[in-house]
Amino acid sequence: MQKVKPRNPKLIREFRKEHDCCEKCGSHVLLEVAHITGKGAGGPDIRENILMLCGPACMSQGCHGADHRGEIPKEELYEIAGRREGLAGEECRIATRRAMGYDVC
Repeated sequence: MQKVKPRNPKLIREFRKEHDCCEKCGSHVLLEVAHITGKGAGGPDIRENILMLCGPACMSQGCHGADHRGEIPKEELYEIAGRREGLAGEECRIATRRAMGYDVC
């Protein structure tokens, strides 16, 4: 499977510098930037759609692996991003959908 390159590498680099632990469990090991709506599904590189999660996802480990396996509801992930950004989780979901080009109320 080919990796999809970030569309906003500056944001991803800044985000990595800001976060030193998993936003889901607090682990400090094997951290990765994760997209709530995945890049392969058109998920944008915006703060409302990314989290720092432990992993590695490629080995189906940690919170990032659990996300890829569908064990963490997307609503929960948007709530985590929302708390960080000072928004409701639903506002993060809407911002993501708008960035994807959807007309969202």
